[in-house]
Amino acid sequence: FVALLLLQLWADYIQTFLCCRLPVPRLEDTIRRYLRAQHVLLDDEAYRRTEQFCRSFEHGEGQLLQDELLAYDKENQHTSYPTAFVLDQLLNDRESLLITNVSVDMELTPGSQLVCATNLIVSFGRFHCSLKAGLLTPAESGGLAHRHGAGFVSGTSPKSYLMCMSQLNRLFGTTRIPQESRDELQTILGTRHFVVLHKGYIYICNLLDDSGYILPASTIMANLHHILSDSRPPVQFPVANLTAERRDIWARLRKQLQDQGHGLALSLIESALFCLCLDDQDLKEDGKQLFFGCGGNRWFDKSVQVIVGKDGVTGIQTEHSWCNGMMVMYLINMITKDIQNRPAVTHENSVMYLEPATDVQRLVFDLDSSLQTAVVTARHNFQKMSASASFYCLEFREYGSNFLKGCGVSPDSIVQLALQLAFTRMYGHHAVMVTSCSTGTFLHGRTETFRTATTEALECCTVFCADSPRHGLHRTTLLRKLIEATSQKHKQLILEAATVGNSQCGEKAASRKYCF
Repeated sequence: FVALLLLQLWADYIQTFLCCRLPVPRLEDTIRRYLRAQHVLLDDEAYRRTEQFCRSFEHGEGQLLQDELLAYDKENQHTSYPTAFVLDQLLNDRESLLITNVSVDMELTPGSQLVCATNLIVSFGRFHCSLKAGLLTPAESGGLAHRHGAGFVSGTSPKSYLMCMSQLNRLFGTTRIPQESRDELQTILGTRHFVVLHKGYIYICNLLDDSGYILPASTIMANLHHILSDSRPPVQFPVANLTAERRDIWARLRKQLQDQGHGLALSLIESALFCLCLDDQDLKEDGKQLFFGCGGNRWFDKSVQVIVGKDGVTGIQTEHSWCNGMMVMYLINMITKDIQNRPAVTHENSVMYLEPATDVQRLVFDLDSSLQTAVVTARHNFQKMSASASFYCLEFREYGSNFLKGCGVSPDSIVQLALQLAFTRMYGHHAVMVTSCSTGTFLHGRTETFRTATTEALECCTVFCADSPRHGLHRTTLLRKLIEATSQKHKQLILEAATVGNSQCGEKAASRKYCF
């Protein structure tokens, strides 16, 4: 025990030493950036008043707040200063997790639901074992943070930096536990099972044996086949519906479930490595299905839900408080490559692997009338929220990111410019727009936001919308220069928001390997 404790302390020390903390930006820089964003949106008189207020704030209350923030940062050198605030903001949110959970299509080749689900489970098991053994390669920023001083220099790309991977410690065995006022993240280490949801029924299956090795693919496939072959009608009052409720309501209902003897069942769900959702609907035909499901077939509190539609289309949904999109994409890329390179089963040999199910436990929830009513209410609220969301998918085939990069412009800046141009044409004035960027190259980095409504974007939108007599090459040349200027400003804003701070941090961390 002492050896393990010392090893953990050493790992924490190495992690803190090797990964740079996000520096606190200077107050004058914050004021300057704020005024720059406001200048695009305000007339001269309004901007003058805003500028006077900012200068007064900078030399008065702002400096006091800045000193408090610097003191807080100095006292918490084990992490970056925004991390705890971001986590508090997410866990304090009382709305339904339907609004904040992240869903992504895995873009694997569709096929048999059973085969696709088996390969996903085995691949997740491999990822879990690799993570525990420290064998995973840290993700790269992919050019999101070019500036010297952003973090660890990648050995494969000089314009990329290695990301802080500490969020992956919350990937397996984690559930967001509903509490009144503020939820909590619970991570249970050492569990071997995962949860399966099908037609509102909830099953427990083992992924690992007693020694921590992944069970044979044939065993996993047989267990999933047993679940899919269950001919019973869907559950009338699926408990999973309650996880879509607002958090305070779900917290009270969860306490009621525990008081009525369902604490063990809840514990099995919440301690599971992850959740597998086997839908009876096609995911390809209805884009919203991946995000919402049917309510009774999602446990929205789980850190990760692997979703497989009846048509074999697959996706992942993650609860947002423990991770950001960069980690989700890293997970998806690793899982996708693993399945493509070494599938555990194929559609050709899947019949050979079928054997009697050996390890499936179906959880039974005997609900009283008040809980049944709560489930019906939750289902109604879920359906209302789902119906209020519109989902449209446009696949643009004329060109993509590679073409834009070849033109020397940022693909993200072009998308943001297109949104602003559409808004300007529709409403006749510039849009207040915010987009996110990652601070993941810093210790415990999450996300930051920046304003894409810049002077350069405004000028570009104005020229696009103008009924100008200038045509042909002259106008094309002008627009190209404006687009390039907008793209350069966009890149600068990303650097300022995601890689602010001192170059000494990068010099200290450069070329060192980051530990998970």
